[in-house]
Amino acid sequence: MNEGKSQPWYRLYTSAVLELDAKQFIERVDASEAAIHGRLRDLQYDSDHHEERQLMADAQHTLALLRRLSLNHAALARRPNRDELL
Repeated sequence: MNEGKSQPWYRLYTSAVLELDAKQFIERVDASEAAIHGRLRDLQYDSDHHEERQLMADAQHTLALLRRLSLNHAALARRPNRDELL
């Protein structure tokens, strides 16, 4: 088993990815990003943990993508539809 998956940042990451409530989603993404940054700081002088570093990079990419999709969806939901404009 990858050691990274037993780290607190990974549990926060999976809870963010699985969150369906939009407000909770953003809060969970923020928390998981902060935890990933903290873990990267912890490992900055450690030359090991290559698999965990890759897992964190993948998680950061996924969270950034999901955040953009969430924000785009929220913006589209606020836009009036064509019938409302007529």
